[in-house]
Amino acid sequence: MKTNNTLRALRWFAICMIVISLSAQADSSHPVSLSLESPHTADGIPLLTDNGWPIILEMTIRRDKVADDTLAADGRRTLTFQSPTGARLDVYSDVDDFGMQDNVGDAGRRTNTLVGPGLGREPHFAAWDGETEDLSDCVPGTESRSDLGGECAIRGPFTGEDAVDGYALAADDDMLGLVLVSETGVGIVYDEPSFEPIAPMTLRNMAGMNNQVSFEWRDTKEFKNSGRGKKNGELIEVSKVWVTFNTPVNWLRNLVMVDPCIGDIATCTETGQGMIRVDGGPEQSVGKSDPALISIDLLNQGEFTVTAFVVSGDAPDTLSDMNNDTVVNAVDASMAGYDVISNELSFTVLQYDQLDCFGGGGFNYFFNDLDGNKSVAETKVCPTGPGRFERPPR
Repeated sequence: MKTNNTLRALRWFAICMIVISLSAQADSSHPVSLSLESPHTADGIPLLTDNGWPIILEMTIRRDKVADDTLAADGRRTLTFQSPTGARLDVYSDVDDFGMQDNVGDAGRRTNTLVGPGLGREPHFAAWDGETEDLSDCVPGTESRSDLGGECAIRGPFTGEDAVDGYALAADDDMLGLVLVSETGVGIVYDEPSFEPIAPMTLRNMAGMNNQVSFEWRDTKEFKNSGRGKKNGELIEVSKVWVTFNTPVNWLRNLVMVDPCIGDIATCTETGQGMIRVDGGPEQSVGKSDPALISIDLLNQGEFTVTAFVVSGDAPDTLSDMNNDTVVNAVDASMAGYDVISNELSFTVLQYDQLDCFGGGGFNYFFNDLDGNKSVAETKVCPTGPGRFERPPR
């Protein structure tokens, strides 16, 4: 236990140093300085509930690096920078939420990518069909989330289905250049309807999950002079843009394929053993069979990292590991031909599930027969009384 605590302390210290380093890069050579306003990470990894906590990104733009500032009739603000030549930032001030009609933002992205069967929808997987004793006949992109009789297991946060709401798991229609990725759950691009991540590793740009983009167009900020002995700063006119996310349930958490019936069908519900695949990874045995509790354990014990940066013009909906270093970040965006115009920041959080039943486990799991016994018999029924609150882990 002492060793584990020491490792955890060292890991927290390393992340603190990363955060401090990122903050120190705020006055970089990039035309956009990106900083994290929330969650607060200066004292270690924050512990949060499984939904409802904010991600607030602040972008600071030095006006002395802006070559042109244009406001279009539809509300699009375009900043063109002196360097890189032709680099630009396109932004609309807007508020979005799932299912809420949206008329502000880039019309093409809002009505094509961020609705219905477009890339911004939740992933669709083939799940176990007990009647045929085989996988369901799932055709991704053809079913609605609310269609309970469908053939696909549709998992992840609600994104509003067919509503033109500007809210989805893809690049945003209001902050067009923002890239926000996470190597977890729905952040991964799968070869649907299978649960296999495509190769090379490819992540969704989930910037479209933000709820608000707002800006302050004139302000001043003191930029410190660099170099030994230079203590005085310089007041420079800036613009600021904030992008705010209210984290929904089932977004930054694992997707789990579960087989709760391992071995002899007659006794599998008594053994308390199960098999799982997490985020399309390899099969593994677990010492419990209830899928909700497995999902809760994975959430409570896992650390979830988010990475963000800004590119010129339109950000991609997906981004692949271009250099095969098992990380998807700004380096890959540059290799893919995008001009990265901000520093990159990453932050890590812990989350915990509040309920055992009645929504506990996030329902981010689905069933499959992983051991070949033709059964995925469920082993637990939630009680008729209210669910219990779990003690947050530390």
